Amino acid sequence: MARVAYHGNSVAYGKTTAPVKSKGYLSWLHSLPCIISHVSPVEAAHLSTPNGNYGHFGRAKGRKASDCWALPLTKTLHDKQHKGNELRFWRVHKINPYLAALILHNIYVTQGENGIQQAAMLIQTGVFKNINEEQS
Repeated sequence: MARVAYHGNSVAYGKTTAPVKSKGYLSWLHSLPCIISHVSPVEAAHLSTPNGNYGHFGRAKGRKASDCWALPLTKTLHDKQHKGNELRFWRVHKINPYLAALILHNIYVTQGENGIQQAAMLIQTGVFKNINEEQS
């Protein structure tokens, strides 16, 4: 379901493919603490800003990004994420949201429900706040 079209030596990132949705993954995310405040309950906060370096090529018109690009945030922080500059929001919290989303999604894909404890531990210990490689 890639949104990438190759034209000779150039690449065009389109928004015509429907995002990949996973109720199981979203339910799994809801069982985790907030990636910033470490409290619950959380909402699944989808990253809106594309970054091709991590394979996030944007979202379809009028739709959220694929669920693999969601992170657990409290309602208050989720609202703040979507107000103003999304990348600035993540920089202030010293989190690379693309790496964090890829790591959490990988834990879910490889471990399923058994990965909840590992993912929660990574969040609670602040590991994601130390992962702040370049976002753009």
